[in-house]
Amino acid sequence: MTRRTVTVRRFIAASPEEVFDLVADNSAWGRWAIGIESEREAEGEGHPDGVGAIRKVGRPPVESREQITAFDPPRSLSYKLLTGLPLQDYEATVSVEPVAEGSLLTWAGSFVPINGVQSAGAATALRAALGGFCMSIARHVSRDDGDNDQSIHENTVEE
Repeated sequence: MTRRTVTVRRFIAASPEEVFDLVADNSAWGRWAIGIESEREAEGEGHPDGVGAIRKVGRPPVESREQITAFDPPRSLSYKLLTGLPLQDYEATVSVEPVAEGSLLTWAGSFVPINGVQSAGAATALRAALGGFCMSIARHVSRDDGDNDQSIHENTVEE
C-alpha cells in the first residue's frame, strides 16, 4: 500500500526561534500541549533534543516513543515513531519558516497503512492531532484564541 502523508500548516504570530524551541524542547510540551506529558529517555548528539534523542510523548494509555532523526534549529526537525501508536513506519518533519509578522509552522507526518480502513481513519486522527498541536503552539506563544483559524490542512497520498 502507498505511503499516506498528512500535512498541517499554521501561521503563528511569533518568531521562528520561539516556535521551533517549543516543538524541539521536549520539556516544553507539557506547557503548550493540553493533556500531553513528555520526557526525554535519551539525549541527542550535540544537543539534548537533537539527532538520536528519544522522547516519550503522551499520557497513558496513549503514549508514543519517538527518535529525532534530523535537527536543524530553528528551521526543522524530523522524527520517527519507535513504539506506541498503531501507525506503521510513521515519520514526521516539523519546519518553521519566517513570514511577515511571524512564522509558518508546517507539520507533516506520513505512515504506511495496513489496509484501506486504517488509511482513512489514521489520516483523520493524525490530521486532528497535528492540527491540535499547531493550534496549541499558536495559543501558547501568541495568545491566539483559535477563533480566526488560519491553519491549512492538506492530505496527500505519496509514493
